[in-house]
Amino acid sequence: MLTRTRRSWGAALLVGLVAAWAGAYGAGLRIPVLYQATAVVEIADAPALAGSWAGDALESGMAQAPTYAQLVRSPAVLAAGLAGAGLPGRPADIVDSVTALAVPNTNLLEVSVATGDPARSARLANALAAALVAQAEAQRQTGVAAALQGLQAQMAALDAQIVPLTARLAAPPGAAVPTPGAAAALDRLAQTIRTLHIVYAYYATMTGINAQRPLLRVAAPAVPPEEPLAAASLLTVGLVSAVALVLGLATLLALDRLDSRVRGPADLRQALDLPLLGVIPGTRDRV
Repeated sequence: MLTRTRRSWGAALLVGLVAAWAGAYGAGLRIPVLYQATAVVEIADAPALAGSWAGDALESGMAQAPTYAQLVRSPAVLAAGLAGAGLPGRPADIVDSVTALAVPNTNLLEVSVATGDPARSARLANALAAALVAQAEAQRQTGVAAALQGLQAQMAALDAQIVPLTARLAAPPGAAVPTPGAAAALDRLAQTIRTLHIVYAYYATMTGINAQRPLLRVAAPAVPPEEPLAAASLLTVGLVSAVALVLGLATLLALDRLDSRVRGPADLRQALDLPLLGVIPGTRDRV
């Protein structure tokens, strides 16, 4: 049996290769041709304050890049991107064609879209980049507004506490003398309010400054690609070829083992497990 296997290895390999290429060709016909366009977004931190340096903004952008990469694939940004590109559909229809990757050791983010149309890919990638910039700015403004409202609420609550303490300290003659603790409490409240006013003024000032420089900006818009993606197709063809080759060889080996026909002296000796005493030459002559 092993002899027959060794004799048929050439045929097995040939048939396996043919089957592999046939499978790869069939799979290649079903692989869609995709064109990927990429827009580059820069993560620019708030303007540097006195005593800080440009490296702070770079490190901050690198730290925030993964968060913004996830935001690109959010339903809100995807829906805004479709609307900005003037394309129909839902966020779920394009989420698998959108990728966002942070460029290592930089404050840059790559927003890529892969579709069957080069112009569509570029238009959608640019629309998503613009939607990401707008969404990030809206989130920042919402967060700053909530922080300012919280500070205002704290100052109002402290002001409400100061009124009765001030009235007790300003009691008319003959009234009960305020305790020393009341004056100390009033001083602490006044100091806390002054601190909150400073923080409030800082947030309000920074809000005005940051409005002049968005957190994100499109550093390089996407352009329609001239060549389609090839990596996925080559990988698929290679995998299909390997699988087809293995299946082809396995099938031929199985058929060889199931074949019990005797094709020569070696097969006869192996089948009967007896020594071979002699061989009678065959003849083509008919009697």
